[in-house]
Amino acid sequence: MIIKNNKLGVFYNNKRPMRCYEQANTKKYLCRKTNRENSEAKIKKILNASLNIMITKGSRFVRHRLIANEAQVSLSATTYYFKDIDDLISDTFIYFLEEYRKKISTEWDVITCDLEKKYNQLPKPSNINKIASMYANSLLYFALNQLKKNKQELIAEKLLEIECLKNNILLTERNNHYNFLSRKVRMLLNVALKNASHEQASFIIRILKNYEQECLLTNTDRFNHIMYFTYFKQLTNILYKYFS
Repeated sequence: MIIKNNKLGVFYNNKRPMRCYEQANTKKYLCRKTNRENSEAKIKKILNASLNIMITKGSRFVRHRLIANEAQVSLSATTYYFKDIDDLISDTFIYFLEEYRKKISTEWDVITCDLEKKYNQLPKPSNINKIASMYANSLLYFALNQLKKNKQELIAEKLLEIECLKNNILLTERNNHYNFLSRKVRMLLNVALKNASHEQASFIIRILKNYEQECLLTNTDRFNHIMYFTYFKQLTNILYKYFS
């Protein structure tokens, strides 16, 4: 029996699972509450299987039986933890975003430290165009690295954008994710700029995401090489204005 349906999710009585959302702007995936042994590991297997099917086939193929086969769990397990397919899709993306942020957070920190070393080695005062070019190169290098190492995650990000159109909870999670990216870009910009705004960082992110999408759609090294110089010029011009 459903007790309540609000921003905190859908809560059931003690005999049934509970939605994972702790609050409307969930930052950590908590798993569904259940008394079953090894439930957390099984739920994560289901979520990973769901994400893999969405990436390779699309969200319309997220069905209990297909998920059970992919996760190598019983059909009853998928229906027990995720009676509603929409809940499964939402929880899949929330779990994905948490894990993806863990993965790229360190990568952003590494590229920021590397750029800071390069910036400190420049003679002062330095040519603004040189600084802008150095930044543009570092940002595009990060994007290229994502395309090589985390292509599946980038595809999942694009799928999330579509789901956000019909799911307000996922829209909130998507906005949280972009706020995370904005903070990382602001840290990068502040090596030289010292007072980067959220708007400046968000504009840089949009350019990088457009570049990633172009590369994902073409999937050819030659085109990616051409696009690199196109976006390098665009980023350099924008960063030059930021640093001027």
